[in-house]
Amino acid sequence: MKSVLFFSIAGLLAVRSGAPVAAQAPAWQSVQGVAVAVSPAAGSSNYSAVTATAPDGAGNVYVGGSFRGTVALGSLTLTNPGTGESMFVAKWLPASGRYAWAVQRNGDFPWALALSGSSVYVAAGQNGSGYVAKLADAGTSASFTWVLPTSRVAPTALAVSGANVYLSGSFSGTATLGSTTLTNPDIYPDAFVAKVTDAGTTASFGWARSAGVVGSEDFGTAVVASGSTVYVAGLIEAATPVFGSPAPGLAGAYLVRLIDNGSSPAFNWVTTLRDRTNPNEGAGIKAMALNSSGLYLTGSLSGTVDFGTTTLVGTTNRSGFVAKLTDTGSAGIFAWATPAGSGTSALAVTGPNLYVAGTLFGTTATFGGTVLTNSDPAGSSPDAFVAKLTDAGTSGTFRWAKSAGGAGNTGPNPSRDRDDASAIALSGNTVFVAGRTFCATASFAPLTLTNPTGNSIGFLASLADPTLAATPAASLAAPATCFPSPAHGSVRVSIGAARQPLALLDALGREVRRYPAPAGAEVTLDLRGLPAGVYGLRSGSASQRLVVE
Repeated sequence: MKSVLFFSIAGLLAVRSGAPVAAQAPAWQSVQGVAVAVSPAAGSSNYSAVTATAPDGAGNVYVGGSFRGTVALGSLTLTNPGTGESMFVAKWLPASGRYAWAVQRNGDFPWALALSGSSVYVAAGQNGSGYVAKLADAGTSASFTWVLPTSRVAPTALAVSGANVYLSGSFSGTATLGSTTLTNPDIYPDAFVAKVTDAGTTASFGWARSAGVVGSEDFGTAVVASGSTVYVAGLIEAATPVFGSPAPGLAGAYLVRLIDNGSSPAFNWVTTLRDRTNPNEGAGIKAMALNSSGLYLTGSLSGTVDFGTTTLVGTTNRSGFVAKLTDTGSAGIFAWATPAGSGTSALAVTGPNLYVAGTLFGTTATFGGTVLTNSDPAGSSPDAFVAKLTDAGTSGTFRWAKSAGGAGNTGPNPSRDRDDASAIALSGNTVFVAGRTFCATASFAPLTLTNPTGNSIGFLASLADPTLAATPAASLAAPATCFPSPAHGSVRVSIGAARQPLALLDALGREVRRYPAPAGAEVTLDLRGLPAGVYGLRSGSASQRLVVE
């Protein structure tokens, strides 16, 4: 008999006021497993993992991952008919504690997700057969609008800006991206960056550029975009021009700024992070985030690396870092850099608040004034972690750090015991962390996630950070009574004596609907076309929480 496990448990919240260097970390609030159907023989090849997340403005979270066998996402079930990986994308509704929909493509592995309105973009692929695709979110279902294939390309990073989608990753041999051909004569991968133009129901490649030299393993690892400005990060193992750089850059992690001129990119500047003496050491940029204050980077660190005037020393290649860079137009200048106790792989930013997630290697890891201890006393089984920093302009300070994981695999591969976090997303004052666990029991204190498979299962966990500015949906006194709630299509609002225009705000505080001042004490508001989620209904200086399904 097959059994399926799924966990979604409400937890506790620990808060301490003020803003000390090492504040008390909030407790895990929920954790759910991407449940795998287990064969009668323990340790079957069935598994799942969550590798990407993206939040929308309505408080919902999109997750992407891979699986073999049969997986359950709440009441939704997906089956992989083959022996290779299948990828899935699903929409989680925190307000109602369920998945709205889940879709799959067989034989693929998802690397990155990006959102623009109701469009969900995914970069995926396997064994040199990569693609970028667009899904249309219809609320209770989703379907692929277009799939744009590539040849011999592994697209591992994705960003969207308007109708333009930017990819980065690696390729081998002769790679094809639309009408553009990139050639790599080496057995080792080269890096690439490419542009896709979304025309609605179709898409096409605009341009593509490569970087790399023979005998060097070269990768693109992260990309972010704002307007026509594109930042691309990766690794170059030998001195070479990077994506149009006028002069060879040094070997190491690179960060390049490009301007998309429509039919081609123009190079602006490049910054390289490398060890002072050993070209085989340095920093690896795993993730980036951009806001009005600057560009934030995180990743791994080994050797002695200069981040502008700040020098960081990585004791092993499993050390981590977080840094802020200011773009002057002609150069990228580091504002600050700080060590992180272990390798970071995911980053999310809202205002001055930064959140990083990754894998805790070794017995302990230090994040500012917080020391995390691995749940495996020997340190051979890594834990997952999430940590918070605040940006003070010229410095970044860790406020708290939180781990999750366990030791002890009941399956046939105990040496693979590990927990890792590979994705992070913010929605209001909730931090979502996603990854996978091989462990039989993983602690997300005070919660527990059980995994009977002997292989990995994906997880999506959350915690609430009360120090974040409260969302309009929960911060102000109620101006009215809304019914029904949850609402479907429309909501009846009892206004009382107030006669002011009404504004509907999403979970990020953005206005999505505006209604005129009501003439009477009650009014019916049209909610049709709104994505399901948590909203704030504002009247003057007061706000009422409203759940839309």
